Amino acid sequence: MPTTTNFGWTTPADTDLVKDGALAIRTLGNGIDTSMAELKGGSTGQNLRKSSNTDMDFVWAGDTANTVIDAEGDLLVGDAADLVQRLAVGTTGQVLTVDTTVDGKIKWATPAGGGGFDLLSTTTLSSSATTISIGSGYKSLQIIGDKIYGSANNTGGGCYARFNSDSGSNYCFNFIRYIGGAGGPTDGVGNNIGLSERLSNTNSLAYWTTFQLNAYAVDGTDTVPFFVTSRAHSGSTATFFVSAGTYDNSAAISSITINSPGGETLYGKVYIYGAK
Repeated sequence: MPTTTNFGWTTPADTDLVKDGALAIRTLGNGIDTSMAELKGGSTGQNLRKSSNTDMDFVWAGDTANTVIDAEGDLLVGDAADLVQRLAVGTTGQVLTVDTTVDGKIKWATPAGGGGFDLLSTTTLSSSATTISIGSGYKSLQIIGDKIYGSANNTGGGCYARFNSDSGSNYCFNFIRYIGGAGGPTDGVGNNIGLSERLSNTNSLAYWTTFQLNAYAVDGTDTVPFFVTSRAHSGSTATFFVSAGTYDNSAAISSITINSPGGETLYGKVYIYGAK
C-alpha cells in the first residue's frame, strides 16, 4: 500500500477495489488520529509547545507570557519549573538585584552607595555656633562652606569645626597658610579643626570665605583622617589655608559644629555630603 511522504500514513492505491479502498481510507484516518492525539485538549490561555525533537511530540503548557505583561518595562522572571511571572518595572535610578527572600528572587532596588557622595543636608548659618546632625552609615564626609562671612572682621581664627561637639584636645593637625604675601607651616594638637584663618564682615564676592573639609572612616571608632582647603579674606588681607590631620574619636561621627572662635555670628551655607 502507498504511504504519505512525511508521516507514512497508509493511503488507497490506484488499483484498489472499492472494499479495499474503504479499508485503506479507514487505516489512513486512524493513522492521522493517532499522530494528532497530542494536539487534542489544552485549556484557554495555554500554549502548544514541543516536548522533544520527535515528530508530532507536543504538550500543552500554562505559559502565560502572552498575557502576563501589563506595562512597558515589565520583565518576565522564573516562578517555578516551566513557569514565569511578571516583575513590574522599577523606578528611575533603581537596579535589578537578587534577593532570595522575595517571590521570584529578583527585585528592583535603589543601589547601595559605592563611594559616590550624596547631599545629606544644606544649612544656612545664622549664629556663632551651628551643630548639624549627620545620618548613620556613612564612611566618608565632605563638608563645603559657601559664601561664609561674619558679623565682624576676624583675623585670629576665622572659623573652625568640631565633630560630635567634642571640645577636647583630640585633633592633631599640620597646616600651611598664606596670608597677605607671607606663609609658613604650623603643627600641633588642638580642640578643633581650623577651616579658615580670616573672616570678613563683608558679604560680597571678594570677601567670602569658602572651605572644603573631607573626613574618612567616620563610621567607626578608629582615628578619622581629615583634610581642609580654604580661601578667606579679613577685609584687608586674603588668605589661603591647607591642613591635614586626624581626629581621635571614641564614637562614629554623628554631627559637626561650625564655630567662630571670636563669637562672631556666621552667615552663609554649609553643604554636607556623605558616601557609604
